Amino acid sequence: MTSNTKLDEKLEGVDNFRAWKYRIMNDLDKYVEGEVEEPKEEEAKVRHKKEMIRANKIIADSIKDHLIPQVSSLKTLKTMFDALTCLFEGKNINLKMALRSQLKNVKMQSS
Repeated sequence: MTSNTKLDEKLEGVDNFRAWKYRIMNDLDKYVEGEVEEPKEEEAKVRHKKEMIRANKIIADSIKDHLIPQVSSLKTLKTMFDALTCLFEGKNINLKMALRSQLKNVKMQSS
């Protein structure tokens, strides 16, 4: 697992959620698509634990400080990712307003 996530482009909210999700999926796809079970062998357990700590650090370092409480009490990477996805990708009025704002900005930039 490599960490290619640009830490200067942290998740702030709805506006940059899609780009953040794409970067995170490149780095942590096997951890956020499903629960990863701990291996039985001792050497594999140690490696697995190190990978999980590194993956948790990637998530924590890639989001703004005001979002840390949303994920700090969650145990697995999948639940962390799912919580952020529900927060910013849900089908609610806030998402619609953010998308309208993005569309308005795109129209204004091109004219």
